[in-house]
Amino acid sequence: MSEAEYEAEKEKWNLEPPHVKGKGQLLKLNATRAEELGVARFTTDNRDPSGVYAYYGLEASRVKEVMPGWLDRFAEFLRLPVVTVLLVVIGSPA
Repeated sequence: MSEAEYEAEKEKWNLEPPHVKGKGQLLKLNATRAEELGVARFTTDNRDPSGVYAYYGLEASRVKEVMPGWLDRFAEFLRLPVVTVLLVVIGSPA
């Protein structure tokens, strides 16, 4: 590669990683920035999942949305601070 070719092509060669955040700061990304950095492969304009279905070639009628079951709701109930304290009080020896 000649010097002239190098000068013409060096803009395409970004050898430094992009500056994402300062040291000690939390990483905050929106969808556009995540796509620019390569964290996200695909973004949609809204929260409707039909754009994602179309991107991956899926039919919306064949995709099943998963909802939490009774066991998930029970575990969530047990994680409430009031319930946790009550269970500790009940379980402690008198």
